[in-house]
Amino acid sequence: MVCVVSSEQYGYGYGCEESMVSQECCRRAESCGCECTRTSGCKGMAVGSYRRGNSSSGDVDILFTHPCKGAEVGMLPRLLSSLQSDGFLTHHLVRVRDDTRQWMGVCKVKRENSVHRRIDIKVYTADEFPFALLYFTGSAYFNRSMRNYVDHLGFSLSDKELTKVVRGKGNKILQRCGTVPCRDEKDIFHKLGLAYVSPKDRNM
Repeated sequence: MVCVVSSEQYGYGYGCEESMVSQECCRRAESCGCECTRTSGCKGMAVGSYRRGNSSSGDVDILFTHPCKGAEVGMLPRLLSSLQSDGFLTHHLVRVRDDTRQWMGVCKVKRENSVHRRIDIKVYTADEFPFALLYFTGSAYFNRSMRNYVDHLGFSLSDKELTKVVRGKGNKILQRCGTVPCRDEKDIFHKLGLAYVSPKDRNM
């Protein structure tokens, strides 16, 4: 059974363990995404420093989506059920409802001497997914550089959309003039007039 604990309880109970996440956890969570793809058509991808090719990272971040509009509704509870059925998920840090699209918890791979790791799972619509993929892959410095460039062009970039905006004093957004649809992550770079930067080259 997966129990619900507060973030404070998690910090005291597991914070003394290794602070760097084994990439094994990321691979395990992403493999579940592949299994879900075969059974339900959804798509899952591990992001953060794992996607950038680093050997370790601060926690496990997984994004999910579904190509059919509206199919992401209720997806997260089903994903969590699949991940916890074999003991990979050990604790909830938030309670889960049918409309939940973001979840925080704790995971642990089945291996001798393995330790608990923080894991975040987020679900996005197919239209939002390219922007979420870009945002959560990082790095933090790369994201700041992208946002500064986008602001200069008169756009606003978030984890859900690219929007044409009118800004005023202090760079404050005065008006939103419509979103710019992007098919995938590479299309975001193309729409901004940039050459695509692969995840492994975003470690700045």
